[in-house]
Amino acid sequence: MVRWAALSLALSLLPGGTASARTITVGPQGEVARPSEAAAIAGDGDVISIAAGVYEGDVATWTANDLTIRGEGGLADIRSGGRAAGGKGVWVIKGDDTTIEHISLSQARSQDFNGAGIRLEGCNLILRDSVLHDNQMGILTDHRGDCSLLIENSEIYNNAQRDLTSPRIGHNVYVGRLGRFVLRGSYVHGALRGHQVKSRAMETIIEYNRISDDEDSAGSYLIDVPEGGSALIIGNLLQQNGMTENDTLVSFGAEKQRPDSELKVLYNTMVNDDRQGVFVRNHTGGVAIVGNNVLAGPGQALVGNGETDGNQALAEPVDENADLTARRWARAVSPPPGGEIPIEEYAGDRHTRERDSVRSVGAFEGVEEVGR
Repeated sequence: MVRWAALSLALSLLPGGTASARTITVGPQGEVARPSEAAAIAGDGDVISIAAGVYEGDVATWTANDLTIRGEGGLADIRSGGRAAGGKGVWVIKGDDTTIEHISLSQARSQDFNGAGIRLEGCNLILRDSVLHDNQMGILTDHRGDCSLLIENSEIYNNAQRDLTSPRIGHNVYVGRLGRFVLRGSYVHGALRGHQVKSRAMETIIEYNRISDDEDSAGSYLIDVPEGGSALIIGNLLQQNGMTENDTLVSFGAEKQRPDSELKVLYNTMVNDDRQGVFVRNHTGGVAIVGNNVLAGPGQALVGNGETDGNQALAEPVDENADLTARRWARAVSPPPGGEIPIEEYAGDRHTRERDSVRSVGAFEGVEEVGR
């Protein structure tokens, strides 16, 4: 059984881990100078407090359990300088029940072409208010079906194989066969050839994020759930540009079809900036529900088994970000067949804000009703 509830309860009751936890300070005035030195001495339940600033050429493997690792006074900016701990990442997390906050991890390079900002080998990770950028992979996890990953209020970008002769493709987020994966309130962008978000988790929840190609680069799928399972994609701004190698924004079950797979794509603003495309492609025999989305640009709402309801199509693509929240798109709607309604919306700068009780199409709250 996934230990998500137990982890969340423990963290809420004991923000620093355990009652007997010690705090290890890192920085020019700290107990140790570099995060890797703290990783070498950390014990179960410790809090690692890293002073804001730049830490050049440092990589670390964290083996203790119940760690809280956080930047203090701003982001702690760890730049590996092309190194990777164990050939895997800037930080390799081997311990269980880890929380990382206010940390930036960048520049990982590996001979295997999969140097990650974070390589998760332990069970249960919360990544919050952090940045992963310019690695070969943003975050890469092992296959552990009893474990979970939560990413919230973070930015993950430009994690890619810039060497086009590389035999591997980088992804911003690549989640293995975990029990549960949640991505919330985050900005994921700038993959090149790879996917912005790829999840093999048994349960995938992607809510209130901005996930997009950048103006000068494009990935493949915006969201790829290649093995099916249970997936909810709600309240996101999804934008694919004209340079993408794939005309599908959201792909479900392209590699494997788990029994009883179910996909819900609800209340998103989805933008296809170029050719005829597919907003959602369901490869499984399970039902996909695509409802109450704004679909901007050419393309089919759904290809494959499923149903559509209450979507608002705009024939032309939209280029300006300001237009993506245009109130003229708003209209009152009833809950789609999927049942869920959004309670938040992406507010920019890696944060969300509450939506009120008005139910309006797309990812953003409408001010007035303009039709049904």
